[in-house]
Amino acid sequence: MAEYFKLPFSNQQRYIEIKLSQPNGSTGGAAATNATTGGSEIICCVDTSGSMAGSPIKNVCEVLRDIYQRTLKDYRLFTYNTQTDTKRTLKTLSEQKGDLQANGGTSFASVFTAIKDYLLQNSSSKKATTFIFMTDGQDNDPQGVALKKSVEMLKLVLSGMTN
Repeated sequence: MAEYFKLPFSNQQRYIEIKLSQPNGSTGGAAATNATTGGSEIICCVDTSGSMAGSPIKNVCEVLRDIYQRTLKDYRLFTYNTQTDTKRTLKTLSEQKGDLQANGGTSFASVFTAIKDYLLQNSSSKKATTFIFMTDGQDNDPQGVALKKSVEMLKLVLSGMTN
């Protein structure tokens, strides 16, 4: 069984659609508080750069709070602008007053490096990990050396884990 979320993302008739699988026998009630679904883990990666300020970050926070309230699963939350914070979860976001702060530049290299580090630290885990990105896609330096290096390192880690 799976739950689908389709929630408005912006005023331009765009929607975020997310499908979350639930293990057999799970009802998503109060007992379902871990951050895994079956043999997999979901991590939400949210762009908190200045270009996400206003309604984009507000809508993303609404979606994330709704996912937590519906599933009661404490999924990890990576937030990034020019640096990445990997200490949050959907529960901590749901409990905080106000939305995430959106400011600064955007560095996909920062979040890709954090993902690589997370995968290396958890390489013994047999769970598949799915990363869901919520971003406007505007990197400050899309052709930059740091981005290219972080993508190559992430590819190297992923290829090593699948072989």
